[in-house]
Amino acid sequence: MKRCKSVVGLTTTFLTSSKCNTRQSKTENKLLNSPAEISITVWYAGATAKDKGRLQRVIHSAERVIGCNLPSLQDLFAARTLKRARKIVADPSHPGHELFVPLPSGRRLRSIRTKTSRHTNSFFPSAVGLINRARAPPN
Repeated sequence: MKRCKSVVGLTTTFLTSSKCNTRQSKTENKLLNSPAEISITVWYAGATAKDKGRLQRVIHSAERVIGCNLPSLQDLFAARTLKRARKIVADPSHPGHELFVPLPSGRRLRSIRTKTSRHTNSFFPSAVGLINRARAPPN
């Protein structure tokens, strides 16, 4: 990331899109979302632990600078992936709709079988896993 000099841009974007100002309207928040935050459903599941740790450190640095708590990468990923997956499940015309197949009990979704780790770490298998964890009864 340092070679690409994207850390500075990412930090600036997180600073400008902070959620500290509670008076901001939802429209303003949508306009200020960073590109990394918007596309997190695409890249997060396939990112390495080292990359996730580096980005989390950038977020912690931004928190210290602006004096406000920002959501963690894992929380952003879970919230946005669940929202996107629920839209796909609700839309029968979506090409990925048929990947969200409920089990006979109807409580959980059938997990997607994959042969490569690249596909395992893609959006649809991770979304099915998140939905199943969200629906799982508390222990």
